[in-house]
Amino acid sequence: MRHPRWLVSATILLLCGSLGLAVQAGAQVRVPSRLVVRTASDASSSLHYAAERLAAEMRGLYGLRVRVVAGDDEQAVGGSEEEGVITLREDKAITLLPVPAGLANAREACGPWRPEAWRITTTAEPFEVVIAGVDGASAWYGACEWLDSLRPGAGGVPFSAIGEHTGSPTLALRVTRPIRASGPSSSGPELEADLDWWARWRMNVARIDSRPDEVMRQVLAEAHRRGIRLLLGLGVRTLCAADDAAVAERVGEMVRFLDLGGDGVSMLWDDLPHARAEGHCDRCRERFGPDSMAQEMVHVLEALCRAAEGRPKPPIIAWCPSHYSASRYPAFTDERYYAVVGASALVRERTCLFHCEYRPDRVDLLDRFGLFGRIWWYNGLRSVFSNCQRWPTQREMKLDLPKDVMPKEPDFPHFDWGWKMGLGIAPDGAIIPPPEETWVAMRALPAHFAGFYPCTPTHPYHAAVSGLFALAPERFDQAEADRVVFRAMFGPAGEGPARRWSDLYNQLQIWLAQAWAGSPRRQDRAQAIEWLEGMAAARSELVAVAAQGRHVLDAGLVREVLERMDAAREQVEKVYQQLAATQPE
Repeated sequence: MRHPRWLVSATILLLCGSLGLAVQAGAQVRVPSRLVVRTASDASSSLHYAAERLAAEMRGLYGLRVRVVAGDDEQAVGGSEEEGVITLREDKAITLLPVPAGLANAREACGPWRPEAWRITTTAEPFEVVIAGVDGASAWYGACEWLDSLRPGAGGVPFSAIGEHTGSPTLALRVTRPIRASGPSSSGPELEADLDWWARWRMNVARIDSRPDEVMRQVLAEAHRRGIRLLLGLGVRTLCAADDAAVAERVGEMVRFLDLGGDGVSMLWDDLPHARAEGHCDRCRERFGPDSMAQEMVHVLEALCRAAEGRPKPPIIAWCPSHYSASRYPAFTDERYYAVVGASALVRERTCLFHCEYRPDRVDLLDRFGLFGRIWWYNGLRSVFSNCQRWPTQREMKLDLPKDVMPKEPDFPHFDWGWKMGLGIAPDGAIIPPPEETWVAMRALPAHFAGFYPCTPTHPYHAAVSGLFALAPERFDQAEADRVVFRAMFGPAGEGPARRWSDLYNQLQIWLAQAWAGSPRRQDRAQAIEWLEGMAAARSELVAVAAQGRHVLDAGLVREVLERMDAAREQVEKVYQQLAATQPE
């Protein structure tokens, strides 16, 4: 049953008022320089993980002396009057906030809904923080919210808000980038560093490719300890649905993964060639008829759903349709496609689809055919140049450069710099931000979607900002996201130089693209040189901040980010030199 609009609006307003220490005004208390983090001796592995990570962050960012205690031994806990106590525990009785309409309408289509809620209670004398979650992962999410709420005082000493509040995400499936298929980060400490970073920003679903059973069990255990569910990627783009043996092979892959403890599967039929609208092959067209393209996908999805029936833990069956955005295949209209897909009860009730259209009027078509299990697929967090080169809002806003000098994209973009957001460029190079109606639609996502997936370049900043948005779109704030993410990436004082570097990088890319189309004035050349020098200075400042070692992000990943920044600056400087050589003053 769908919720009426007044209830959706009331729910979102309630959530806005209930979530977030960071947005609540009130009394603050200085966090003691010595802390003990306490859990029960029989706590879950997720709760022990939360305690260790919370302690590590307080040590790393603020230089506090923190110890972790498992058990209720008062002597072990009460070491000193100057020692504050943080208790992490599970409490199934926490009152859950109302379920957003996007998830309520999805029913079981997005797998079994796992309640996620926490309560944070902070007192000043003595200093004590009690963070309770309905499970270990929720307690960790509460700990993350408390960590994000801390504000530095004199000398960088953190201060915490006093009081109590309950929180809960408003998007249930917060999907991050796939686990790397090869290289150092495909297993071992590097993989754990990726998982730690995703868990820190409360991303709870990731895609993984096939691995040997023993390796897969280990990866699943590490992911589950952090509250992350894993979906096995199934290759379906070139699959012949009329080949029963090939379909059975994909079903077998899913069953084996679920038997290992996996959480579901993910399939991508996006960006198929236009000729595929006629069907995969003659065998498929003969078997599935004139609507072969859609019927093939339904056939595969239904086979997976039937194989999953009766399992104690229903899996997540997520898929990207060929028609993931409006009007992609003129020969096979959106309405015709979704009429076929929506006619399958199994697809409607047991699968969730990725969809790029986010405005309410664009998802009405899915509503009409009962396809409520959906995850917003966001093509975003890209540089201004990338957006205006690939998807200019207006033709005159297009930016371009020759392929051999195309700038790199390891940027720290604003969250709303993406596809169909309304981002633009003025003739003088000024950035035209997305209009307010874009944010109105994005803040209403929980009323229409059950999850979020960022299709962005692999980058720690992108993952972190995406996690904060997915946690609660209705209260996302770019400046607040920058504050906590850059602090975690580089350490205290990292926010200023990181954002400054990004702003200069974007302005320089825009200038280069516009200048390539015509001869820049002398003062423009001087401005470009000033921007290049500013990028180098901001990068040096970031290096100095990161060198203090007071960051949450793994040191190896910090080095990767700085190396990408170096490569980006070298590339735009190379473009500038080529421009100067071909267009002398």
